[in-house]
Amino acid sequence: MTGREQRFIEHYLTCWNASESARRAGYSERSARELGRRLMKRPSVQAAINAHIAEQTARADEVLIRLSEQARFDAGEFISDDGKLDIEGAYRRGLGKFVKHIKRRGDIVEIEFISTQRALYLLGKMLGLFTNRAKLSGVSRAREKY
Repeated sequence: MTGREQRFIEHYLTCWNASESARRAGYSERSARELGRRLMKRPSVQAAINAHIAEQTARADEVLIRLSEQARFDAGEFISDDGKLDIEGAYRRGLGKFVKHIKRRGDIVEIEFISTQRALYLLGKMLGLFTNRAKLSGVSRAREKY
């Protein structure tokens, strides 16, 4: 793959427009539309774009793992052994991903955490735990033909 093709791919992944990507990659203004169309048909270009998209897209197992982490989160992990709030220590231990918002007003610190209940609900939905089921009872009769 040429350097210009590589630049085309890089630009395409930011603007999602083949003509504009061709112009940004250094192809002439006059031929950018046609060249962008041609480049998008090349298997090597398609493969590079698809590989990047696959690399950036979360898989179902990743979503389940992240939701499980959120559902198990305990806000007490932000409290040190001596009973004090330890935001810096919690962030060093990788717990910052559970913080939705922090507001400081003087000596007062308000922390809003992600919702563990929401994570559990989403997990349940993904796992099919909340399906609507109807229990049917009675005698089934075959339709008579006339």
